[in-house]
Amino acid sequence: VEPHRRKLRSERGQYEARARDLLKLVGLDGFDQKFPWQLSGGMQQRASLCRALIHEPALLMLDEPFAALDVFTREDLWSVMQEVW
Repeated sequence: VEPHRRKLRSERGQYEARARDLLKLVGLDGFDQKFPWQLSGGMQQRASLCRALIHEPALLMLDEPFAALDVFTREDLWSVMQEVW
C-alpha cells in the first residue's frame, strides 16, 4: 500500500513496533513469530484486524467481521475497534 511500501525499508523498525502494538491491543502479545496456521480461528480473526489497521486507513469497511467468533471474543474485539476509532 503506497506510501507505506516505499518507506518499508527505511522505517521497518517503526512498522514492526506498530504491528506489535496492534497485536498486543487485540490480545496476541507474544504471537508475533507464529505463522497463521499455528493460530486458532479466533486468533486469525484478530491478526486479520491488525493487518487491516496497520496502515491507519481513513476508511475501514467491515462485513460481519466477527460473526464466526464466540460471544466473549466478539465483544472483546468490538471494544478494541471502539478504542482504535
